[in-house]
Amino acid sequence: MKPLYFFALGILLVVLRPTDLEWDIYPNPLGWVFVLLGLYGLGRARPVRWARPLALTAVVALVVDSVLFWPAAAAWLEDAEPALGWAANLPRFGFFALLCAELSRAAVSAADRRAGAWFSWTGVLMILVMIAPVLVFGAGWSDFGPAAEAAAQVSQLLLLVLCAVYGSRVWAGAPEPAPSE
Repeated sequence: MKPLYFFALGILLVVLRPTDLEWDIYPNPLGWVFVLLGLYGLGRARPVRWARPLALTAVVALVVDSVLFWPAAAAWLEDAEPALGWAANLPRFGFFALLCAELSRAAVSAADRRAGAWFSWTGVLMILVMIAPVLVFGAGWSDFGPAAEAAAQVSQLLLLVLCAVYGSRVWAGAPEPAPSE
């Protein structure tokens, strides 16, 4: 089992959203189930420093996305205060930031500094995405809004790609390669 591949598949389902359909045909709750499977596999393969916070934020994101899967709830949130939409995304980006920190730590401890740097900077971008709505809605920096939305999409896609690229590494929970004879 290669846990980062489960993370990549889960993130893909969470990120994809059809714009012209009433129902999300890529259900986010299913994506979070794949993420939880990846977290389980990662924990079985090696010690995870932030296992409980990761599991808690993933479960909270699963619950939030399960509620927002229904079109009426999603429409209500879109029509409500924009800060509520930001609050609904906090568990998602909180989980992604924690996952980046965990994978960065694992990569650096395995002397894979390039992977560690990629995950670290992606985690920093996730934190900036979590803070950006405070500046847009609270401080009135509305010109910053489109950049924050773009950063949110780019950071999620970057994490998806990093999980796919580094998923076969041993420090990422992949099994040890068989010794060649």
